[in-house]
Amino acid sequence: WHICILLAFGVSLIFKFQARQNKSLKLRRLDAVTILVTFILLAMEIINAQSLHYRADYVGAIRPIFWLIAYWSAQIVALSTKDMYRFLTWFVLPVFPSVVIGIGQVSGVTAVQLLVLKLSPDSIGFASRLEGGSLLRATGFVQHWTLFGAYLCTVMAAAGGALILARIHKVGRTFLPLCAIFAAGLGVVTTFTLASVISAFAIFLVSCSQARVMGRTFILITIVGLVGFTLFGTLVEQRLDQQFSSKGTTSGSMGGANLSSLVPSTLMYRYEIWSNETIPMIEDRPITGWGAGVYEATRSDHRIYPQQLEWQSAESQWFALAMSYGAVGLTGFLFILFLITKLLYKRRASRINWLLPPTRMLFFMMLLTAFTAPVFFSYG
Repeated sequence: WHICILLAFGVSLIFKFQARQNKSLKLRRLDAVTILVTFILLAMEIINAQSLHYRADYVGAIRPIFWLIAYWSAQIVALSTKDMYRFLTWFVLPVFPSVVIGIGQVSGVTAVQLLVLKLSPDSIGFASRLEGGSLLRATGFVQHWTLFGAYLCTVMAAAGGALILARIHKVGRTFLPLCAIFAAGLGVVTTFTLASVISAFAIFLVSCSQARVMGRTFILITIVGLVGFTLFGTLVEQRLDQQFSSKGTTSGSMGGANLSSLVPSTLMYRYEIWSNETIPMIEDRPITGWGAGVYEATRSDHRIYPQQLEWQSAESQWFALAMSYGAVGLTGFLFILFLITKLLYKRRASRINWLLPPTRMLFFMMLLTAFTAPVFFSYG
């Protein structure tokens, strides 16, 4: 994906040259802080690699730079509302094959399942479920169902922006954005992830409200619901039973079986992982963390790992950052998110006001989801 972002930036520069744009990119505060945080993460990774005896993951440490390059690419090419509509519609197009892949995964299409395992070998959760006969959840090529849900929510917000452009500003047509919204909604169902479903639904309502298509909203919800129930009704029922059944969860630390029937099992087991493993490990190395790749399934014989480590995930973006880069890295990342928040709420009389409502809702819902999954560090 790093190469894809660099190629996108190269294409945008070619576009800028051919269009003979005189306007140059300005280094804003968000850009400068992102670059600074990248150097901080890189420094933390070098320190950890030397003290914990492993090969530093330099590419993983400079990940924020790739976010910034992707952001610059969009800034260069999206100069008008027509450019924005074109950009957003092309941005959402991959959702269609992605959702087909997801439906094939949970429907038991062997060829699709083998294709996912071949092209996305790090989809460990899906592989283990496939081998163990557990309830299958769609991951696409994003390695994990929660991260796939986050991608689909992003598509929902982008398609919502394109829909608002088409309906309110008469730029482009509504057909493709509506189809993308339908596909993303159906895809979210295949993840069987409550946080993703709630996030997508909130983004969907905000987008349709801003686009003034609330009448069509009911029809679209009904269609998605009927199709989803027809295809996955039994699987959804099975997933809900898993979420709110006390069977298979350890509930002593959270008040017993009565509470476990009310609290989703995904929160129950996360609580125990955080209290028994994650927080004690963070307390052992609070400043610099344990380095990138500490949760890698394949362990190195020479690397020093925390003694409490058993579960191969922090089950939280914030804890994952603290585990890898310590309080220093986590603080830097939170400052980036703070500046993005200011950017989204700073100018109410902006020429991109039409895009702000679905983007704000996406950002807010991902901040919440990040408490239980590393959605900002998705590989997809």
